Order: sequence, then C-alpha cells, then structure tokens
Amino acid sequence: MKSLILSIVISTSILGFHSSVVGQTSEFDFQHQVKMDMGVYKKDELKNSMDYTFLFPKTGNYFGVEMEMAEAGMNTKSIFDYDAMTMTTLMDHPSMKMGSQYDLSKVMEMATSAESDGGEMKKTGKTKSILGYTCQEYVMTTEDGGYAEVWITNDLDFENVYQAFAAMNKKQKQLNMDMPNGFFMELTSWPDGKDGKDKITMNVKEVNLNQPTSISTNGYSIMKLN
Repeated sequence: MKSLILSIVISTSILGFHSSVVGQTSEFDFQHQVKMDMGVYKKDELKNSMDYTFLFPKTGNYFGVEMEMAEAGMNTKSIFDYDAMTMTTLMDHPSMKMGSQYDLSKVMEMATSAESDGGEMKKTGKTKSILGYTCQEYVMTTEDGGYAEVWITNDLDFENVYQAFAAMNKKQKQLNMDMPNGFFMELTSWPDGKDGKDKITMNVKEVNLNQPTSISTNGYSIMKLN
C-alpha cells in the first residue's frame, strides 16, 4: 500500500549506512500542498500524533514532506528525488541546521520488505466526499491478520510522483495486490485486525493547489549515508 510505504519511509531516520559529506546545493520548487495528520493509538488511546505537509511540484519526478516535531522543538523537511534516486532530510533546530541523504532505492527496498507479507485489496463500492473530493473506499487484508480501510480520490492528480515510485520500486509486485490509482485522503490501519485496539490513522486536513513554495539545501550540513 503506497500510503503505508510512504509512512514507513518518512519515519526512517537511522539506517546504519556509511557516511560522507554532500557539497552540492539543490533547490526544489513546489506548487501544491496537502496537509495531513497521523495518529498512533495503543489500546484505543492516542499515544502519538504528527502533522505532515506533502509538497508536490507542477512538473518533475520529486516531492517533499514537511513534519512538525513540536515536542523536540524541531521541524524536518524531506525531499524524495526519483531522478537522483535520493531522499534528503533537512532538520531545523534553533541551534543548528543539519541534514542527511539516503540512497532512495535502499530505503524503498527496506519499506517494501516491511510490506512483503502479501494480501488483498478490494473496492467496497462505498463513496463519500472529503474536503469536496469524491472518494472511493478500499479495504485491505494481509496474510498476517492486518486490516486497513482507505479512502482514495481520483480528483487530485499527483500521478507523476506515484508513476516514478512504481517504476523505481521493482519489488512492488511482490505485494500480490492491485494498487488503485489516485490519492489517498484517509487511512485507518489495524495491524492486529479490525477488532484490535492498536491502530494508525492518516487524514488529509487541507488541500492547496496553488501554494508555491521551495526547499533549498543551502546552509545545511548534509551527511550522505550509503
């Protein structure tokens, strides 16, 4: 599931690779913003929540993710560049600006491995409107008992990102399920089945289709992890 794989990739911070210093400055321009929150529940109690902003370009095989970490007093920005095959994470802290860069193919290989249990995804036929976008419901079951409900819209066209993702991630076919087209607006996942008390939620809260912004690596000390 694309959304679950993305959440795994975004949460990856320490991979134990060899490091070197990145000297080249890069700048990425974005046109669209999608704001989302994620909640982690343990025994039906919210234990952790995070706010994300997904950034999409008008054209180009890359996208960005901004994450607020209020408790740590730090914000992070990640750029997934499919042409360069890199994931660059920038961290803003009051006392420093630092970052790390990963080989995207290795990161996605780890994410795919975590999703390799196999399973089935079905369209239920249910529809609803989320923020004015018509969404279709899909349910997913995995061989290890996991269950998820996903609401996907075809009214938002960020397919250049997902097409690049699918082309790069050759192991995606090992999931043995048909991935629906479109952009997910809501997701609820129960790792132990729908009757379980642990779950993860991801919900889109705001969509801005004309919100130009950019991310530059200038001024950051970036370590390349191979």
